[in-house]
Amino acid sequence: MYKQGFVDLVVDVVSFRYESVAYAPLQAEPVHLLGSRLADYGLALAFALCFPLVRTVLRRLIYEPAGRALLQGPQSKSTGEQLRKWNESCWKLTVYILFTVVGILVSYREEWFTDTRYLWLGCSQFPPCNLHDNKGVLLFYCMETGFYIQ
Repeated sequence: MYKQGFVDLVVDVVSFRYESVAYAPLQAEPVHLLGSRLADYGLALAFALCFPLVRTVLRRLIYEPAGRALLQGPQSKSTGEQLRKWNESCWKLTVYILFTVVGILVSYREEWFTDTRYLWLGCSQFPPCNLHDNKGVLLFYCMETGFYIQ
């Protein structure tokens, strides 16, 4: 790998002199979870259909009973509005903990996880970047896309 200073690298990138920037080898074929990009979009839609079902089950079995027990006190009344806010907050906490754990699990083996110099290395086409992700990262993207389109 060509060694150069950070300032020289920034000057080369800003002035579009990419010959001094070392690129990682690209995979020959793009990676798909289910065989094609369209099937991967279908997987994101399947996640979008599953998230409301999971939310309903968690709300009825865990969030509401816990909210009723925790919000009722000697001087406090558990109103429907408080319980609704409690359920919403519990759902957001659950989803963001899930996404954080899955994101760490699928990316801790990537070389860019500990050394951010590798994050954009090999991306020579803007937009879109021509880098290919592994299947774990693609599954994580499908999960997040399904959550945000639900």
